[in-house]
Amino acid sequence: MKTLISCTLSQEANEIYQQWDRGSKSAKISKLIQFDEQYPNIVKALKTREGHLLGMLAEVRNHLASQMRLNPHLGVHNRTKYEAIIHDIQTETDGTIFHDPTLSSLSLLTTSVLQDN
Repeated sequence: MKTLISCTLSQEANEIYQQWDRGSKSAKISKLIQFDEQYPNIVKALKTREGHLLGMLAEVRNHLASQMRLNPHLGVHNRTKYEAIIHDIQTETDGTIFHDPTLSSLSLLTTSVLQDN
């Protein structure tokens, strides 16, 4: 079923609309209307995926921090790599439930482990 619609476009929307090829305008508007209905579900799915990935990152961070604590024999090179990865994950998870405030001072973790040896 086809329906003829009439609408008033903003200046910016009209400029974009005028650039579309003739014969494709109706199809593009139909796709935009369909996408507008799907958009909330797409955003919800992406946020769920983001939360899952942040959770996985947090697990990796926790594993690396444990390795640093439990293996004082790790070389300086590995400690430096682990600290960089942990710092990056802390930055990515900042403001989320996956952020670990106890790891905010990695130098204390490294210093205490190195001093114990």
